[in-house]
Amino acid sequence: MKQVSRRHVIAGAAAVTAAFPVALLSRSVASASRSPEEARAVGTISETLTDGTTISEVPLTTVQPSVRLTDIRSLGQSTRVFDVTQDSPFSMLGITWTGDGTLDAHVRARGLDGEWGPWFDFEDGHGIESAGEPFGESSRNATEVLYVGECTAIQLQVHGKRVTDISDGGPSDLTAVLVRPSTMPVEPTASRSDGVKDIAGTVAKPRIISRKQWGADESIRRRTLTVNDSLGGVVIHHTAGSNDYTEAQAPAIVRGIYAYHARTLGWGDVGYHALVDKFGNIYEGRFGGMERPIQGAHTGGFNVNTAGFAMLGNFQTITPTSAQREAISQLTGWRLSVANKLNPAGSQPKLTPNGKTVMYSEGTSYTFLPRGAAITLPIVFGHRDVGRTACPGDRAYPYLVQIRNSAQAYMDTATPQPNPEPQPQPQPNPEPQPQPQPPSRRQSRTGSLF
Repeated sequence: MKQVSRRHVIAGAAAVTAAFPVALLSRSVASASRSPEEARAVGTISETLTDGTTISEVPLTTVQPSVRLTDIRSLGQSTRVFDVTQDSPFSMLGITWTGDGTLDAHVRARGLDGEWGPWFDFEDGHGIESAGEPFGESSRNATEVLYVGECTAIQLQVHGKRVTDISDGGPSDLTAVLVRPSTMPVEPTASRSDGVKDIAGTVAKPRIISRKQWGADESIRRRTLTVNDSLGGVVIHHTAGSNDYTEAQAPAIVRGIYAYHARTLGWGDVGYHALVDKFGNIYEGRFGGMERPIQGAHTGGFNVNTAGFAMLGNFQTITPTSAQREAISQLTGWRLSVANKLNPAGSQPKLTPNGKTVMYSEGTSYTFLPRGAAITLPIVFGHRDVGRTACPGDRAYPYLVQIRNSAQAYMDTATPQPNPEPQPQPQPNPEPQPQPQPPSRRQSRTGSLF
C-alpha cells in the first residue's frame, strides 16, 4: 500500500543545545610544501571535533596530478590521478563535489608500513538531498566514506569525460575528505542496550551496542528529528571500503561514518539506523531510530518510512560473514516485530520479512525512479533495488533471501501472548424451593402414633 508520511518535528531538545560544547575546536589551513614525487595537500581545511576526530578537506584543484602511473586501474584519456599525503595518519576517505553528474572513482592507500594496499571503489549516491530535508542551495554531493586502513597517503583516480577538466563544467569543487576517527575509549559503564528500549509483546531484542558505548560525540548531533508515521520496510546496505579491520577497530569506523555524515554532509547524525560489523556486533545508529520511525538518510528517494541497516565492509567480491548475516537477520526481525507493535492501527498490514509492499519514490538523482513513481518491493530489500549503486554488493545481495528467511524464523520465536485462564463464572443463586415439613402429631393421628 502507499507509504503516506506524516512528518513531525521534535524540537523540544533544541532549547538545551547551548548546554553542549561547540563541536568545532580548531580549524586551520595547512600549507605543507610539495615534494617532486608527491603532491601534499595545500589549502587543506582541518576540523577537530570534541572527541578528537579530525576531518580534513583537500580541494583536488590544489593537488598536482600524479606522475607515477604504474599499477593504475583503467588508465585512459578521461582519467585523472591524484596523490594526496598528510603528516597525521587517517583511515577513512570520501569525495565531495558540487554541480551535476556522478563520479566513477577509486582509491588505494599507502599503509604505515609504506606498502600500497588494494584499490577500492567508491559508492556513489549520497548527498544532502538524499536526506529528504532542506539544507540549503550550497549543499554538496558526495560518495560514501570508505575505511581504507591507517595510512598517510592515498592515490585517487577519478574517471569520466566530464571530470577530465574539473574546472570546466560537470562536477566541480572536487574535494577529498580525510577522516581520522577518534581513538578515545568507549564508555566502560554503558550498557550494550543503553538507550534502546525493550518493547513488550515483541520478539527478544538482540544485543545492541548503544551510541554511548561506541562513543558517539553527541555535540555534533542535530537536536531536531523527522518522524514518519510508521515503518514500511528495511533497506540492507554495505559501507564498502576495506574488510580488514579488527573487532576493536570497528567502533572507530562507526565514529568516522558518523562524523562524515553529520559534519561533512551536514545531516546532523549518522544516516543509517544501525550498523553491523563482521563479528556480529550491532551498533545503534541514528538517534532514536532503533525502535521509532525516525527518518534516516541512507537510500536517496526512499528514506521515508524505511530503516537502513548497513554491514561494515565491501561485499562486491567477499561474502558477509555468517555472524554478520545472522546479526542483521535478528536485527531485521526484531525491528519489524517492533513496527507491528507500534505502527498505528490500520496504517498498513503486518510486516513480514518475506512480504511485499508498494512504495512511492521521493525522486532525487540517487534513484532511477522519478518522483511519485510506484514500485513493488520486498519489505526487506537492497539499496540497489531502488538506487544507482551496487550496494549492498554482488556477494551480499543473493543472501537477502537467507536474511529474510532468518528474520522470519527469529520473529517466529516471539513468545506468544498467553491466553487467559478461563475464570469460573458465578452461578445465580437458585430460587428457594419450599421444603417438605415433617408431619405434625395431629396429622399423624390418622396413622399409628407409634
